Amino acid sequence: MIAAIEKVEVTKIAEIAEKYRHQGYQVLVKSRDYDWQKFIQNQQIDSIVCTVEESVIAALKLRSPESKSQQELEAEANESLYDYSKKDLEDVRFYMKKTLEMIERGSFDLATCSIGSTTESVMRMVAEQHSINFEIQEPQILAQTFFAHRLINEEDYEVLVTALDIRDRVIFQQEKVTVDLNLARCAFDALQRLFSQVTEVAE
Repeated sequence: MIAAIEKVEVTKIAEIAEKYRHQGYQVLVKSRDYDWQKFIQNQQIDSIVCTVEESVIAALKLRSPESKSQQELEAEANESLYDYSKKDLEDVRFYMKKTLEMIERGSFDLATCSIGSTTESVMRMVAEQHSINFEIQEPQILAQTFFAHRLINEEDYEVLVTALDIRDRVIFQQEKVTVDLNLARCAFDALQRLFSQVTEVAE
């Protein structure tokens, strides 16, 4: 369960980010293990807020595109945008069906990795639906924003972040991770509930 101070942190992250956006800033929200030493050299940074637990919020000054070189524009895009895959409803249904088959076969680790990847696509759909700027937030941080805006409940937030972390560890860090049926099933159910927000509107 999320401790009380962490609940406050998740909410404050969204509140602080929204406050700066309303003032006209571009706001980046990143986890603390992000390479800030390189990024902090960006002369556009106007202020940085570090939360108690794990997140860092950077507000960037507004500057007209004409005053930036092509190199600066490309560097800014590389630093600030997260590549969320775009899938349609049928694609997501297909991957969820395959994931359910993995669970039924007992491949809980692969199923959880699939849930993590599919969650990213569904999060993009939900973010677009609610006009949330998702490309400047890593998936775990975007999940915090969803939780702060009550788009997901506490249990779904926790299990989806866990699935995302497991996906990253297995796929990107080549770790061997053991996942039990309960976690795989809870993550799948949480993904279904998140996806239902998109399908209710679409249908």
